Amino acid sequence: MKIEEFTHKMLIAAASAISAAIIGYVFSSFVIKPEYTSTSRYYILEQTEKIYSGGETGYIKKSADNYTHFFSSYAFLDKVAEDSKLGYTSEQLYKMVTVSAVDNSSFLDINVKAHNASDTFQIQQSIFKKQESYIRSISDGTITASLVDQARIPSSPSSPNILLISLCFSAVGALAGILISFIFSASDNHIQNVSDITSRFSYPVLSCIPSFSNTDISLNHIKLHRKYSEINSYNPILINDRTSVSFKDAFRKLSSSLSRTLPDITCKVLTVSSSVAQEGKTTVAVNLAVTMAQSGSRVLIIECDLRHGKIRNFFGIHGNQPGISNVIYGTLSSKDVIVLTEYDSLFVLCAGTVLHNPASILSSPDMSDTVNQLKPMFDYIIIDTPPVNTVSDVLTLTQISDGVIIVARQNHTIYSDIEKAIKSFELADTNISGFILNDTDDIDTRREIRHISHDFRFKHQLQNNNIL
Repeated sequence: MKIEEFTHKMLIAAASAISAAIIGYVFSSFVIKPEYTSTSRYYILEQTEKIYSGGETGYIKKSADNYTHFFSSYAFLDKVAEDSKLGYTSEQLYKMVTVSAVDNSSFLDINVKAHNASDTFQIQQSIFKKQESYIRSISDGTITASLVDQARIPSSPSSPNILLISLCFSAVGALAGILISFIFSASDNHIQNVSDITSRFSYPVLSCIPSFSNTDISLNHIKLHRKYSEINSYNPILINDRTSVSFKDAFRKLSSSLSRTLPDITCKVLTVSSSVAQEGKTTVAVNLAVTMAQSGSRVLIIECDLRHGKIRNFFGIHGNQPGISNVIYGTLSSKDVIVLTEYDSLFVLCAGTVLHNPASILSSPDMSDTVNQLKPMFDYIIIDTPPVNTVSDVLTLTQISDGVIIVARQNHTIYSDIEKAIKSFELADTNISGFILNDTDDIDTRREIRHISHDFRFKHQLQNNNIL
């Protein structure tokens, strides 16, 4: 179990325990009616020892045992009920009065419980008044009970025990919270870490991209794209001088992994896709292109999500910028529409103006011809595509790609969507390079990817040496 996953479960358990403790406190304080207990103690005194040959002590002990029944008998309690004038019956008093001998001694403790504190005292007073005549009548005056500790009106309830009930509720709440968190975890079909991918699918995880919310963004960059972000309700994240180190390192690792997995050719064509929308594939494609360009490669990124393209937002390109669709229509040449970005050796080919069915544009032979014409000009061509499970446009592009990377988002992408995407790519005979786990916030996940990347590099070296 990952540290953060364990911490999450413990937080759920703690929250459940606190909530249950509050419920227990409220329940015991306001729902359960409080009971008060008053206690009196009597000493059993023997006045003759002629009846028993066992001696005085044996007689007193036997008499004390008998009194536990006499004080709680219905005959005696009838007299107490009549004297107290509180409206209780002998049956009710039988449940309210308990009599016990004290450690085999000659002492008897009488406890009276009631919801009213003064009632307990009044009943104790009636017991004291009636016990003398009642005991005399059943013992011929040979035994008496002397009051040695008089009952008092209780100042606080004897039950419920609010602290104990709250602790019990808290313990049950904690156990319930742990159980519920494990049940939800077992039934959760979202991808949560690297192992969730590698244990189910036969493709490697090339890199983990940290959560974008933890990344510093340049103020100039925000101002540059503010008008485009407001129009499109999209906040682009682009590597710059103030970007977090972990964010930059993740893309350097991705670039390094791809350099080993893609064919050793002059220009490598890479398709970036995802199973569904909102996985961050465009952000990954753009920042991968920036990273490759910063390392000295000439990179072209083509916006092939013709329906919902967002690449122009990252670079402040105007919305009506001509692009790949204009090239396919034959109205402009590729050299006329390719835009150089603020990053040296990074170029963008936008979607352009789409007049009719986007799928026909991407599946057109002219699309393949255009990419082939552009290859001599660049070291990498990165194609940003729509989600494969949403539209099938991406499948036509995989035929001109040297590799496809699938972006999955932590705690967002579900297994069934990934399975469907992989099946579509495999049916199209696609060379799947691997996965990118995006928007991660788990330190253990990034530590895990380092081990997997090490194993992947080792396996790649063995393959190159024809050992595998």
